[in-house]
Formats: sequence, structure tokens, C-alpha cells
Amino acid sequence: HAVNPHATADNPYATKDNPFATATNPHATVTNPYATADDPHATNPHATAENPYATATNPYATKDNPYATKDDPHAKNPHATATNPHATADNPHATAVNPYATKD
Repeated sequence: HAVNPHATADNPYATKDNPFATATNPHATVTNPYATADDPHATNPHATAENPYATATNPYATKDNPYATKDDPHAKNPHATATNPHATADNPHATAVNPYATKD
């Protein structure tokens, strides 16, 4: 395990450029653990370095669409998952052509 030369007694996740970095967010500030590289006032606890609009259930959410998928930023299926944009409320294995598909 690499040792972090910037770690402090108060923050083992501190970085060279940010003494307030957290385990999950290198852009955290002293007043905002959810800050992003582009928005120091961001308040999304699910934001990632790659996507400041990520949600608890969707890492591909966009600023304008919480249902976006990896391949379709305009998807509008609230039951879509990262692995299946066709999932339904009743069937996580549904496909574009068969809403009753099963895992196998």
C-alpha cells in the first residue's frame, strides 16, 4: 500500500493540492465535501470525479436527465440500470423486444 505523503493526522486522504480531500472526492473543500472540480458549491453526495451529476441509483445521470444511461443520455426509463436500460419496475432483465425476459 502506498503511503500518502500529504496525509495529516486529521485527514489521511489529503492531497498535495487539497488538504481537505476525502476518500471519495479529491475536490472536497473545507466547507463542502461534495465540491467538484468545476463547482465548489456542488451539493450532490453521489457526484464522482467523472460525473458530478451521478445519482444514488444512476452513475450515468446527466444535468438534465437523471435516467440517462451509459449509451443513451436521453433515456427516460426510471427503472433503467447501468447494465440494462430496458429494465422495468417488475423485471430487471427485460429487453427492448421482450419485457418478460428472464436472466437466463
